[in-house]
Amino acid sequence: MSTWRGPFTFMTQKVTTSPWFEGFASATADGWNNISSSVFNLSNSISALMPMTDYVIYKNLYTADGNGSGITSLNVGPILTGDKLAFNYKMAMFSNPYGPVDASTGSVDVFISTDYGLNYTLLTNLPYNEVDGWQDFETPLNSYIGQIVKIKIVANYNYDPDDYVDHYIGFDNFYIGSCPLPSTPIVTNVSTNTAVINWEASATDLFEIEYGLAGFTSGTGTIVSATGNSITLNNLVLASNYEYFIRRVCGTNNSPWLGKFKFSTTCEVFTTGFTENFDSTDSTNPTVSVCWSFLDGGVGYGTVIDWNSSSTPNSYYMYNDSDITNAYILVSPETLNLNDGTYRVRFKARSGSNGYKLKFGTMSNKLDAATFTQLQEFSLTGDYQEFVVYLPVGTNDFFAFKHGQAGAYQSIYIDDVVYEPNPTCVEPVLLGASIDLVGLTADLTWSGPEVVTNNNFEIEWGEAGFVQGTGTIAESTSYSTSITNLVAEEGYSFYVRRICTGENTAWVGPYTFEMGYCIPVQPEFYSVDNLGVTNITIDNLNVNPTPIMYTSYLNEILTLNSDELISSSMTFNTDSGFSSYTYDTHIWIDLNNNGVFENNTEKVFTGVALAESPTTLNTSFIIPNTGNNLTGEYRIRIATADSAQSTPSPCYAGSYSHIFDFKATVTFPCNQPSNINFVDVGFDYATLDWQGQGNTNFEIEYGLTGFTQGSGTVIQNATKPYTINNLTPGSTYDFYIRKKCGNIFSDWSTVATTYVFCDTPEPTGANSQTLIQYELLSDLAIVGQNLKFYTDPGLTQEVPVSTVLNVSGTYFVTQTINCESDAYLIVDVTVTPRIAQPIVDSNQNFCNGGTLADIPVTLLPGATVIWYADETSATILPETTVVTNNTYYVAQTDGVTTSIRVQVNVTVNPTPVDLVSQPIHLCGAATFGNLVINNLPGTTVKWYVSPTAITPIDGNVPVSTGTYYVTQAFGICESQRVAFQISQYDALERPLASTQIFCGSGTVAELVADGVNGAQILWYASSTAVTTLSPAAVLSTGTYYVAQTINGCTSDRRAVAVRVISTTAPQVSPINLNSIINTKLTDWNLDVQI
Repeated sequence: MSTWRGPFTFMTQKVTTSPWFEGFASATADGWNNISSSVFNLSNSISALMPMTDYVIYKNLYTADGNGSGITSLNVGPILTGDKLAFNYKMAMFSNPYGPVDASTGSVDVFISTDYGLNYTLLTNLPYNEVDGWQDFETPLNSYIGQIVKIKIVANYNYDPDDYVDHYIGFDNFYIGSCPLPSTPIVTNVSTNTAVINWEASATDLFEIEYGLAGFTSGTGTIVSATGNSITLNNLVLASNYEYFIRRVCGTNNSPWLGKFKFSTTCEVFTTGFTENFDSTDSTNPTVSVCWSFLDGGVGYGTVIDWNSSSTPNSYYMYNDSDITNAYILVSPETLNLNDGTYRVRFKARSGSNGYKLKFGTMSNKLDAATFTQLQEFSLTGDYQEFVVYLPVGTNDFFAFKHGQAGAYQSIYIDDVVYEPNPTCVEPVLLGASIDLVGLTADLTWSGPEVVTNNNFEIEWGEAGFVQGTGTIAESTSYSTSITNLVAEEGYSFYVRRICTGENTAWVGPYTFEMGYCIPVQPEFYSVDNLGVTNITIDNLNVNPTPIMYTSYLNEILTLNSDELISSSMTFNTDSGFSSYTYDTHIWIDLNNNGVFENNTEKVFTGVALAESPTTLNTSFIIPNTGNNLTGEYRIRIATADSAQSTPSPCYAGSYSHIFDFKATVTFPCNQPSNINFVDVGFDYATLDWQGQGNTNFEIEYGLTGFTQGSGTVIQNATKPYTINNLTPGSTYDFYIRKKCGNIFSDWSTVATTYVFCDTPEPTGANSQTLIQYELLSDLAIVGQNLKFYTDPGLTQEVPVSTVLNVSGTYFVTQTINCESDAYLIVDVTVTPRIAQPIVDSNQNFCNGGTLADIPVTLLPGATVIWYADETSATILPETTVVTNNTYYVAQTDGVTTSIRVQVNVTVNPTPVDLVSQPIHLCGAATFGNLVINNLPGTTVKWYVSPTAITPIDGNVPVSTGTYYVTQAFGICESQRVAFQISQYDALERPLASTQIFCGSGTVAELVADGVNGAQILWYASSTAVTTLSPAAVLSTGTYYVAQTINGCTSDRRAVAVRVISTTAPQVSPINLNSIINTKLTDWNLDVQI
């Protein structure tokens, strides 16, 4: 037998049963293996793969070997009926803001093996679909029932060395089982004691949630059941961190628990102080303390960390990365108006290097960076310092720390934040000084809270380094004081303390400042590149500096003009034997003579000298005419260095740098003043300030708006700001200003106009008043003279005091005494709807009298009737009032409102006496309206067909023979009915008769006329004669009139011609025949008498 060879080693593969879940609860992954040297790892702190419940398995892809890298799982089986494969995955960019990855970058292949990994079949390909956030994958395993499977994940990375995409792929919550995993839950709403959790599910799906305070052990929490896709957790502890797990319930076969997920309950509004040192906050994930929030504007971030603290173990860390634009703000818990000026904030802060900036302010909306209002800016150092900020009076509810972003990649640390009431005696803070090198004065400043009971201060000052007790004492009742008669180029220090009743604060200080310019001190070990700067030429001045760090040429006075290009150059010789260097070069002029060269407003040149030796840099510059400067002496500084001046620094002291000072007399034109503003306006005064050269030697002309220049009031030698008194209240004035420069004047400024406030107070009255619908504005209870009502606070929409109010609204009310008041009374008017008018006939008639109660009035249910004698009377008439011929007014009231009055016209008539019956004989047709009886004057006659008939006979109805019943009435007052007998006969025609001739004589009896049977013929001597002719009357030639009568009816008369011819022989006078010879008979003149 041969000898044994070995030992050889092998390892069996691990197999686990279904259901199987891998949520990577720790930093080890049981049974998982990498398939290449480019490995996947486990982490719980990759920002790009947040949020995480525990660990995730991930790969950072940024090199070519990432393509084809992958992992394999342990073996799971045998697969049961209904089993599915599910997991979560995410693709995210490596750098903040960790967005989705471009679709062209790659994809992920998912394989399955049934032979322990010898061979794999592609299940699916997951493309980079540019979705932001975690995604769910799920597929059924019906084809693998009874088999043991292994999963493989492979990355397909389209690497491009010239444009590679640095990104992550991450995986979590692998699961094989028949009860599906829940979707990733989301907390959608939290309060102080509740939390609403949502997930994706159908309405009948069952789930269990286990929750507890952060850090609880799974299995010891509170378990609640839920149906559908949400649940509300109740009775939680306010301002607390919670964790929870979720699983789907599928009978006896439940899904594994997913989690742990996190949320925090909200905080109540802080009405008192609090302290935050960040030590109780989890520092393993980017987070903030409970009740605090952080606004992350870009690639930077903020989080609690467990290092670089002032008090161990934690502090808050803000880092802006490369971002110098977007906001990064740590926001406090909500307070009540920051206690309105009576609280302060103490905190400690440091930075990664000296000079980083931290801004402190307040906010009205913790989610909106635009609401940040800066109060102070602090310059930090590498060591923790304590800072104090007194909060202002206001309505903002949050205080906040904002990264100052003085540069890129800057770290800021905050710790030990205290929000507390202001001490009884508040020490001064933020000492500072502003110097004036022309007047050799300094304004000493400090700060404190707005709300304070005592603003008395003592200041002790002296030369820099003086021993306290030997300095000069000054007093102030504000946060500043001025000191004078200082010495140029001398250093000074000051201390300040608040003086309170019974106690004083400790002295705060010293604050030291120089009445001059920073003079860089050459360090002990100073180096220079060869000769450095070898020549400087400015205008007609030419100097050749020596290779030292600072050189003063203040004895060389330049004469320059503003707004002109000033020829200037510098020559460099920086050849060190190995190479030459570029030199950043800057020129400043101290235009405000405050001893500080300011980069934003006073730097007049920036350039870079080439890395050649020698080389000359054109440094020509222009001194700007800002309109504020006077002709005089100014300090010019030139600073240059091979690297240290890349950021302009007029006071830098170090090797390879040079600084030069010059003095120049600069001529500025006499500029027209501009930007006039009114810093204070009262009832009879206005304080003006403006932009102009210096503070003195100005003229002001003013007058009522529209005055002609030259006719106004002129003030000479005015200083700014300037207060003009004895103005007329309620008037508008125009102001002009010009500058006096020696013997010349500038142009007058453009006009500035302001309104001088009216000294009339606002009217008085309740701010909330109620009127009844249809009442007038004048009915409001307001005390004032000549009231005016407006519907807008700008007092542009006036409405008459007689305005009838139908709807509620707000009115702004002024009064006018000497002038119309600027202040107004705000009155919220509630208009109560008025009860409707009662229903009543506007014309009422009474017979012989009555009372108001007799008038029928229809009221609303529950309403009461009210009677008045006229439209405006306040006196209510009793309903027992006896009515007369008059006008009355009626209203109704529901006890709250009274309706508009309705006019009622009352007529009282007597009842007329009964008529006296009389027969009526009618000949011919007639109507009842034509009948004439013995009624009283002014009465109306009414005819009825019976004693009980309701409706009178219409006046147009024809009359026929019969008995009728008639009344007479005054209005509605009607007499009793009386029977009248009416006999009605047809009308008679005139009898027929022709001309009648009688010979000799005749009598009336002989006249002939034809009438109706039985009618009597009547003859008259005329058409109007009353008496008929006797039958024996003798006729004569003429006209007679004939009528006929029967049944009491007489016809109209007919005219009849009657001729009576005489029968007696005529008597003729004698005729002379001679006179008629040869004549006609008609020519004869006969005297015939008959």
